[in-house]
Amino acid sequence: MSEIVRDYRPGADDAALADLWRRVFGEPRGGQTVEWLFRPGPAGDAPRTVAECDGRIVAHAGGAPLRFRLDGEEVRGAYSVGAMTDPAFQGRGLFVRIGRALYERLEREGFAFVAGFSNANSHRLMTGPLGRIAIRPFPWAVRLVSPTALAAGLAGRGGARAASLPPRPFAPREEGGVRVEEQTGPEPGSPAGDACDRVWRRAQASLGVGCVRDGRYLAWRYGSRPDAGYRFLAARRGEEAAAFASFRPMAIRGVRAGFLLDFLAAPGDPAAARALLRGVAALARQEGCALLSALLPGTGPSRDALRAAGFLRIPEALHPQLIRFSVRGLGRWAGSRLLADPRAWHLSWADTDVV
Repeated sequence: MSEIVRDYRPGADDAALADLWRRVFGEPRGGQTVEWLFRPGPAGDAPRTVAECDGRIVAHAGGAPLRFRLDGEEVRGAYSVGAMTDPAFQGRGLFVRIGRALYERLEREGFAFVAGFSNANSHRLMTGPLGRIAIRPFPWAVRLVSPTALAAGLAGRGGARAASLPPRPFAPREEGGVRVEEQTGPEPGSPAGDACDRVWRRAQASLGVGCVRDGRYLAWRYGSRPDAGYRFLAARRGEEAAAFASFRPMAIRGVRAGFLLDFLAAPGDPAAARALLRGVAALARQEGCALLSALLPGTGPSRDALRAAGFLRIPEALHPQLIRFSVRGLGRWAGSRLLADPRAWHLSWADTDVV
């Protein structure tokens, strides 16, 4: 059988890829379709690579392009997503071949790095033949917000009922000159997009490596998933937005948890960041959540606020789902010490495709 590795052809390959997805993962669930993973955004179209055997697509790898702040510059980076191989063709090295072809294409197109989240099996290949560097430990952190809801969830009751209830509006909160309120959006120019823009302009200089989390990013990340029930909160001191958060409740092994998808705090106002996190905790309890889950940034005001709010890192052995993160610098960023430094990264659940 003849095998070739080539670039994905939008339009011509769509039906074949949808068929491959069903063979590997089953029917798409929860809005996380192939089209959603590879929708164009502020950083352009998604580069993708396939392996073809006798005219049939049997493997695929793609990169979701995003704008990143990297050592004071704005660059393009890609998160690797949608890697899959037909079960009948596994064990032939196709995963590595299409991965290398994708990385070469990203380098030619001027991307600074490729990174991504993977399970234990694919992580071995990513950090082996594909040359990515593991960023560890994975910064999964949680905070208990309702012991009662936790006990009910562990006992197998309460979570389904809470999930079936319609979301309730968040009542604005005032404390110490800071107002915390829910924002509507996330369309460009919406209250949520405006608040995100304002916080990003103040916070970006405090990031070593992190996705550009402005209004355009907000619309791209959240606007195409109305089924997910994302909520947006902002803290303002007077007219100035000082912190921003996005939130979604989900069940983890029967326990309802609130995921802090994005949390960004501007330097110089830790009280506003803490007030916002108290507001998020109140929203989580209101939505029947037992826990709040977040990823801890490596350093900076967002990390400081999360730690002060009681978010504790979970040992990897206790993770309900094993997720690992790795990165490979490209072009002039190959071998970058900053990219390999866990303290430099500002990661959040919104960087993944699972929430």
